[in-house]
Amino acid sequence: MSKTQHSSAKTKARQSNGSYLVKPVYYLETTKIDVYISIINENPNTRLGLSNFYTFVED
Repeated sequence: MSKTQHSSAKTKARQSNGSYLVKPVYYLETTKIDVYISIINENPNTRLGLSNFYTFVED
């Protein structure tokens, strides 16, 4: 599966209660499309469209 590389950068994520959580930023070492293809190849019975995959990745 995909590897990630931790960065020294931080980001703020707003939680449902309105407070903010500071989280580290991670960078993919492979492209999103390669991750998608890998998931589909490893789980051939999974029905996951590319647009839905990108929706999950962007969150």
